[in-house]
Amino acid sequence: MNGNGPVDLRSDSDYTGRVDYQFYVNDCTLRIKDLRESDSAEYKFTLRTNKPDQSLTGSPGVSLSVTALQVQVTKADWNTGTAELKCHSSCSPAGQLSYIWFKSGEKIQTETSSVSGSFDSLNSYACALKGHEDSPSPSVLFWFSPARSHHWQNPTQPEDLKEDSQYEGRVQVSDIWRTHSTLRISDLRESDSAEYCFKFQTLVSDWGNSFPGTTLTVTALQVQVTSVTVLQDYTEAVLRCHHSCSPAGYMSYIWFKNGNEIQNEEKSSHENWFYPGDFISCAVRGLEKSVSPSVYALKAPSVSVSPPGEITNGGSVTLKCSSDANREANYTWLKRNQTLPREEPQLVFTSIQPSDSGEYRCTSENELGKRTSEPVFIDVKYAPQLPSVSGSPSAEIVEGSSVTLTCSSDANPAANYTWYKENEDSPKASGPVFTITDFSAEHSGNYSCEAHNGIGRQNSTFLLIVVAGAWTSTAVGTSLAVVFVILLLVVFILIRKKRASKRSAENGETAGDTQEQCLPPQSTQEEQDLHYSSVQFITNPPESLYSCVRPVQPEPLYSCVRPVQPEPLYSCVRPVQQHGHQLQENQDVVYDAITINKPTSARS
Repeated sequence: MNGNGPVDLRSDSDYTGRVDYQFYVNDCTLRIKDLRESDSAEYKFTLRTNKPDQSLTGSPGVSLSVTALQVQVTKADWNTGTAELKCHSSCSPAGQLSYIWFKSGEKIQTETSSVSGSFDSLNSYACALKGHEDSPSPSVLFWFSPARSHHWQNPTQPEDLKEDSQYEGRVQVSDIWRTHSTLRISDLRESDSAEYCFKFQTLVSDWGNSFPGTTLTVTALQVQVTSVTVLQDYTEAVLRCHHSCSPAGYMSYIWFKNGNEIQNEEKSSHENWFYPGDFISCAVRGLEKSVSPSVYALKAPSVSVSPPGEITNGGSVTLKCSSDANREANYTWLKRNQTLPREEPQLVFTSIQPSDSGEYRCTSENELGKRTSEPVFIDVKYAPQLPSVSGSPSAEIVEGSSVTLTCSSDANPAANYTWYKENEDSPKASGPVFTITDFSAEHSGNYSCEAHNGIGRQNSTFLLIVVAGAWTSTAVGTSLAVVFVILLLVVFILIRKKRASKRSAENGETAGDTQEQCLPPQSTQEEQDLHYSSVQFITNPPESLYSCVRPVQPEPLYSCVRPVQPEPLYSCVRPVQQHGHQLQENQDVVYDAITINKPTSARS
């Protein structure tokens, strides 16, 4: 049914070619050929008038029951060659039916549904219902060609032509009463010339191998190219119309160019020139319907890519070169004008790589010329590779300065970039370059970038960025303070030295006598309250000035610079001569008064 209306059996795919209608006055006959068990059904007819809404369907219809006989093998003993054969049928009740058995096509005098005995491989067995001898159970019969034995799995066991790839779709076998078998080969080829045999095969035996077959000879017209000259725009060639019939010299020929007969040309050979797209054929006069296959001047081939669409790394890709040519063309593949070691119409990449990207062409060549296709560009897409990250400057970053981070990755299509800081989920920035201005301690840490495109993504390793500003500023400040204290100490020592020099002069002591005495004295009140009338500073002190002021271990820095008894306070700290000359008086700086007060706490 199709909706509410019935479907004509002639348009039903299950009955295609098997249904005939016969009309006579008011009688209608349906004939179904090649009955199948699946044809078991109820069949009805519909009468239609010339008005669409007026029709009549016969009800009830006619029920058809189709049964299939089959020889079943039971209780088989292959060592002794004995078995029981049973004629199986879907008819019921089976016990009330009479059967006929056939041995190699000859009737056996038995009417039971089963038969027992010894069976050999030289005979075949079949059964039928009595009264329906024309519908016996099937014995397997197939055709084969001994010339194709090198294609059989076992060279001694023939194989059905219908299973042979060379005959695929071209072979049909029809049986009449199972005593005649017809092999039909369509689209005949010269290569079909061979001997053909048939073989019967049942579940228990087979026979027919030794029967002589029938020989088929197929002759075909063919245009042969005997000479050719390939020029830039066209091809000159001498052709010959060849066939296996003899004698060829007594025949008259017809030549065709692009489907049109070439006038006044009846010889077996023909000389002509061809442009791309031209095709030539021939025929024997009087047999114009049997035209030879055409010979083509090569057309430019084309390259197709399968599967179409985006090509990704590791995928399977096939390039196919198509060329309309006869004689069959030979193919060459080119990549950027470099010849590849592949001479087939297909170029297959089972796992294509980015290095396979590039421009491809194919060249087809036969006896009538050589043509090259237009280029096809293969662009292999792939996910980003492991990104590389760099920072500028690469050392510790001073607080308040700026730092630039750069990320790069090989990818196709080009990757997009996202920056992250360790232990933070939110991205910090996007793009291949990330700049941090006014760098501070909170910016210190590990940074990474993620490269991603439509194929995949990849994360870089972390790059450590450390700010040196906070502790460096403190260190600088501390250093300056230490330097300032040292300068004050130097000034204080100069003052002490000046006074010590005067007192040494009064006591008649030399500077050399006090230089080595640097022991700490007991502090007195007078020594803690000192008043000087003048202080002399040296603007360009010699290198050896205050040579005794030096770190001493394990005592504190400049532990030798202190008052001693009975000498004046710090008398060992004194100017020394520079290059053998006394310091000039014009280098002195005089102060009116300097007072050093005693600290409020005890001296350590």
